[in-house]
Amino acid sequence: MYLRGGDGLRSAQAAPVQQPIADEWRDPRVRFGAVAGPDRYSDRLGVALLVYRSLLREANLPALVDGRWFMRSELAPGLDPGVRALIERAFDDPSATEARPSAAEWRAAVLAAPAPPPVPVFSPPRPPEPQRRSGALAAAIIAGAVVAIVTTVLVVRAVQSSDQSAASSTSTYSPYTTTSHSSRPPTTTTPAFDWSSLDSAATDKTPFTALLPQSFRDGKNVNYTLRSSGVMDCITPAMSANVKSILRTYNCAHQVAGPYVDDSNKIMVSVNVLALDTTADADRLYATMKGQTQDWALWCPHDGPGADVCTNDPSRARRSGYSAHQYRYIYESTALYITLSRDPTTDDWTDPAAKAAADQAGPENYWHK
Repeated sequence: MYLRGGDGLRSAQAAPVQQPIADEWRDPRVRFGAVAGPDRYSDRLGVALLVYRSLLREANLPALVDGRWFMRSELAPGLDPGVRALIERAFDDPSATEARPSAAEWRAAVLAAPAPPPVPVFSPPRPPEPQRRSGALAAAIIAGAVVAIVTTVLVVRAVQSSDQSAASSTSTYSPYTTTSHSSRPPTTTTPAFDWSSLDSAATDKTPFTALLPQSFRDGKNVNYTLRSSGVMDCITPAMSANVKSILRTYNCAHQVAGPYVDDSNKIMVSVNVLALDTTADADRLYATMKGQTQDWALWCPHDGPGADVCTNDPSRARRSGYSAHQYRYIYESTALYITLSRDPTTDDWTDPAAKAAADQAGPENYWHK
């Protein structure tokens, strides 16, 4: 369940409300400096984010990246057309005002929608657990003169927010083995894809959420599966000062991150993918960080094998790190045993896992079908 405040809806003439709002809920108009603070159009956006995140079970999407909204590459095929139309309208223009659907429009569309089919999630499904399921789609949206409160009941539990993930991150890492590699050309594309478009945020159309593969195999033929993922703040408290400093220099706003676990549930690999404005920026950042001890945020599964790694002081474990860059993207990975083993012989397994995770992330996961 989400509970969303709506102070800005109190009046069309009311002054902006000066209240702290988490970045993942903040109106881009406030970020861009177009308005001094949240207003009624900001609360319209808040309602749209609430509906999207609850109905589609996406705690971190839509996310504002490079000045535009990133959502799932595809909405659920069975999503009601009326709800779909409002979602598309709400996230067409980050600077929109009147175009953003009102609470009354959402209420009418949601109440008119039939019960939805099961919605596929971005990350692999979790083990089944007992839960109550509603028989039909239900929502209530109450818009008043002072406060608008929107409460949406989910058919399944929502995933954790990026703030929760960041809070469980750890910060101590061993030095990374750095390596660079050139852009990987496509084997076949029909029609031919312009790979140079990936060199700039202005022309790169790759969905940010499509940069991580659902699974990969390392050099020892061990299979790893993505257990959770999401768009996070680029800079997190878990990072070392040198990493934070260089990311601020390049105005890095978001990253997509997630943990992988092998089929035997023994090894976890955490992956960070950062997008910069241009390939030249990525090259310079990579060159600056090369050879330095780098502490990056560690991401763990929400539950199941590996979920306890982030809360059990992983800094004492033996770890393998790997970094790479390609186009305008930077890739960082960390592999370790879930048992937090300190045995140096574990490098034989964690080294190839970290390397494969960084090498196989990237836009080829979207443009190679």
